[in-house]
Amino acid sequence: MTAVVFWSRVHGVGKGLVGETMCQLYGEQNYQEICTRDLYSQFNDWCACRQFIMGTEICTGSARGERKRETADYVKSLITQPRIRVNTKFLPQYNVPDCGNYYFTSNHPDARASKSPSHSARQL
Repeated sequence: MTAVVFWSRVHGVGKGLVGETMCQLYGEQNYQEICTRDLYSQFNDWCACRQFIMGTEICTGSARGERKRETADYVKSLITQPRIRVNTKFLPQYNVPDCGNYYFTSNHPDARASKSPSHSARQL
């Protein structure tokens, strides 16, 4: 499992192009693009058996109100957990190994919450 954050204030520099290229490499069936709305949905079948997941404009540093910390904690668990519980509409929940590699893009400088400049996560 890996996670990469790609941030730029400039629009149109190709942050999404990297994700689209990875989609071609992994194949459509192993790729999923998500947004913040997907994180808060009760259904998360987007993560089942996906090897590459691109999150666009998922901001943990500037999320709305109370969800700021909740979003940061959820993203942290997503990128570090060995297994994930999948909830598909009208089907029983089940656990699968989390084989996802996550790639997050944003144009917002406060997209990732960080406690200090020496935080262990690296930004590109």
